Amino acid sequence: MIKCLMRKAQRLLLAALAFTAMLSTATFASPAVNKVYTVQPYDTLMSISTTFCGSTSFWRVIAYANNLSDPLQPLKVGQQLSIPPCALPAPPATLSFAGSPFTLALGKAIAPIGSTHSGGAIATCSGTLPVGLSVALATGECRISGTPSAAAAVANYTITATNAGGSTTATVRATVK
Repeated sequence: MIKCLMRKAQRLLLAALAFTAMLSTATFASPAVNKVYTVQPYDTLMSISTTFCGSTSFWRVIAYANNLSDPLQPLKVGQQLSIPPCALPAPPATLSFAGSPFTLALGKAIAPIGSTHSGGAIATCSGTLPVGLSVALATGECRISGTPSAAAAVANYTITATNAGGSTTATVRATVK
């Protein structure tokens, strides 16, 4: 039993030494270019790392950038964390919806209209559309769906795709008859 505990203690000590060595050789951007994130309920350093980087592997960088002496200690809701640029994803770019302009039939459900984009992964989609239509994230792209419920003259609608690194927009031209 004692030997087992000693081996576990040795492994923890080695892990701590490796972590300290990694941090002592790491370089970080100045806090002036870091993003600020407010901790939400149930957030962990790993979940925040996944949100900003797409991977849990940057949690130590975030801990170091915020002088968290015990990165295993639960985060406090409302706590502000500095997220170094090295942990930010590339913003989405060149968002588009093939087929625009669209002529939509009043009261008839549309086949979902999916976007394409380049750049980083999309985390959220937003925008205003004719009444009865909405835009949401689906399978990594923005998707317009619904049933137009009010006539609308031809107009331009702006759809925004966003992630922690930035955002991009697309203009969708549509009419409802």
